[in-house]
Amino acid sequence: MANNAAWEAEFDDEEVIDYRYYFELVRTVLLKHYRLIAAFSTACLIATLFYVQSQAPVYVATTTLHVAPKDSFFSFDQWAWVDEDKYQETQIGLLQSKKLMRRVVESINLHEVGKLTPQSFDAGIASVIKRWIARLRGEVDRSSLSDEDRIESTAGELLGLVSIGKPQDRE
Repeated sequence: MANNAAWEAEFDDEEVIDYRYYFELVRTVLLKHYRLIAAFSTACLIATLFYVQSQAPVYVATTTLHVAPKDSFFSFDQWAWVDEDKYQETQIGLLQSKKLMRRVVESINLHEVGKLTPQSFDAGIASVIKRWIARLRGEVDRSSLSDEDRIESTAGELLGLVSIGKPQDRE
């Protein structure tokens, strides 16, 4: 009983927090400035929607391709040792060539509108504004280009998306 009485005496000495005061303070501020708060929230929501709509989805795929000559030791055809570094540099150069990218674009019809960068990426208000600005600048719409020009343009775009390089030394 003595412990209980000491605890009650200690509790009575502490200040009691009146949450109703804080609730009324928040309520008063909200009621007084609700238009400003609503306008600010709406502006933030519109800015966020515009930003999200203007961003294209990013998908990254990586792969490792082992490039080596058939016979990486002494070659009787050339009577010399095959230099693997030069061979790899040559192969990487071939893989990065615009001619190869052009053949890839033609073989899988990437030049058709919306295949490399699907039209669904261009949905929304932001894309409408981007197209409008592009027309004002005098830029040509890709769908109005000839097949040959679209193939060339798509091959260049694909070349910009592909990154080929020698891997770090692996053990």
